[in-house]
Amino acid sequence: MSATSHSGTRPKALVCDPRVLAILGFSVLTLIAPSAFAQAPPDAQLRYKVFYQCNGERVQVDHCRKDDDGKGYGPPTRPQENYCLVYYPDRPRRGGFMVQSVELFDDIVKKLQACGALAVPSSAPVARAPSAAPSVPAASSQSSSEGLVAMCRATYDKQDFVKAITYCQQATSVDNDPNLLVFLGLSYQHEKRYAEAEATMKQAIRLKPDEGLYPFALGQIYYESQQCPKAIDAFKSALEHHLEADLQATATHWLGRCYAQAEKYDLAANALRQSLSLQPQDPSIIYDLGVVYFDAKQYKEAEPLLLQTLRLKPGQVGCNYFLGWISNNNSQYTKAVAYLKAELRLNPDDPFSYGELGYAYLQLKQYAEAQAAAQHAIRLKADYAEAQYVLGASYARTGKKDDAFRVYQTLAKLDESRSKKLLDEIHNAMGNEVLNHLKPKK
Repeated sequence: MSATSHSGTRPKALVCDPRVLAILGFSVLTLIAPSAFAQAPPDAQLRYKVFYQCNGERVQVDHCRKDDDGKGYGPPTRPQENYCLVYYPDRPRRGGFMVQSVELFDDIVKKLQACGALAVPSSAPVARAPSAAPSVPAASSQSSSEGLVAMCRATYDKQDFVKAITYCQQATSVDNDPNLLVFLGLSYQHEKRYAEAEATMKQAIRLKPDEGLYPFALGQIYYESQQCPKAIDAFKSALEHHLEADLQATATHWLGRCYAQAEKYDLAANALRQSLSLQPQDPSIIYDLGVVYFDAKQYKEAEPLLLQTLRLKPGQVGCNYFLGWISNNNSQYTKAVAYLKAELRLNPDDPFSYGELGYAYLQLKQYAEAQAAAQHAIRLKADYAEAQYVLGASYARTGKKDDAFRVYQTLAKLDESRSKKLLDEIHNAMGNEVLNHLKPKK
């Protein structure tokens, strides 16, 4: 590999990954009018990602600092000088972003208690999780369809999707409201019962074909179940309806990601540019557009978008990797080292960042650092051919001929093209002595 021909690789950046459901920051349910459902009785426990009605607006606690353990945020929250991230989705957006604030745990609990969204406990401390979840009563214990609707919504909001399925099934058996079918379909989705989720959402669409929200929700189901061709059709169907600007931007964003997964980069870029015109400061859209250009090998277009992403969201995982790759490709190796070290601080188990870092050190003739980075990449991904090449080339350039040939033999089984480049490196470093190593052993 020459210093001016960089060929490091990694899997496609935009893939049909189930985890993408969380990327856009809000659920389809935030777009369903709360007035369409009966309100559940308030409980005394503050929970994450539940929309509380308080003084005519919705309030959602996303997470609190003391529960930030990197494993996702569950229902319980902890008190005592604990700062929480709080969203106010019904307030006018600022620069395209949902209004949010950082508030003390005790303050947000008092606010929700004062407006009746949270019950005031008689003795137990606020936000202490119950010792056992209540059992689901039989349908006959509900005196009206309104009670079933309330429990369908309440159990969904509490992320108890198994119970939500039970209540929503009972509710839809007496009230064929398409909004209830949406809750049932999304409950199936959360339980990964995708065939039932799809059938239920299609039923909602048949009942109310002029509602653009429903094909949008169906697109989410297809996306999570890794059926991106069907997701494309669903999102395109949603965009044929009159949608609010936020939902239009979101649907177009997801459409762009699906096109990218199908390697239809021109269509992906067009969709993402349209989404960006509606939300011009959304870092997730800017990042995805940059990655589409990267995957399309349009690096000059990708680089400014990735830099803009870092200005808006310095912690965006992957952004520094792509900038490091582009810097290596442009022979800007010192800059590449800085970007890749920054990426590894955010994502310390990424073999591709270690591989690119090793390549940059190799070109800077910092061979010990190149070997260390390549070895780390190989420990994380043993079949990573680029890292094997970097390791073998650094051995060859430092006279470690036996180590270089050992790596060559491994690489020859992984990647014929790179193994030939490594053999050239070894020949350049050792001259005709390389022939002795290629002779069959007697």
